[in-house]
Amino acid sequence: KEVGRRLAGLAEALCYCGTEKARGPQVVKAERKGTAVEVTFDEPLVVDPSAMGTTFALAGTDGHRVWAAAKLVSPNTVRIESEKVLEPVLVDYCHAPFVFKGAVFNRDGYPLLPFRRTLGE
Repeated sequence: KEVGRRLAGLAEALCYCGTEKARGPQVVKAERKGTAVEVTFDEPLVVDPSAMGTTFALAGTDGHRVWAAAKLVSPNTVRIESEKVLEPVLVDYCHAPFVFKGAVFNRDGYPLLPFRRTLGE
């Protein structure tokens, strides 16, 4: 049922110039703030706190990715940090083959798609 709702919304938006939102939140920017990374999105977010610890990852200059704690700091900004990565250069979301459930959605229930962002790009 959910897949049908999303496909119908996408068809309405793309084929019939509908005004309904038919996609999840999009990354606007990702920037380092001390030892953390703040990712800003184009719309307010709804988060599932129970899944936030296994969806975002950070990597330092060595390229080693580790799960990172994430929390909503404003309606459209998530702060991600890990004590194991003091100088993050990369952030990703659901970018592993074994992430079963995303944690971030828009108010219409569309999920944030997996992404990987190198800081400074």
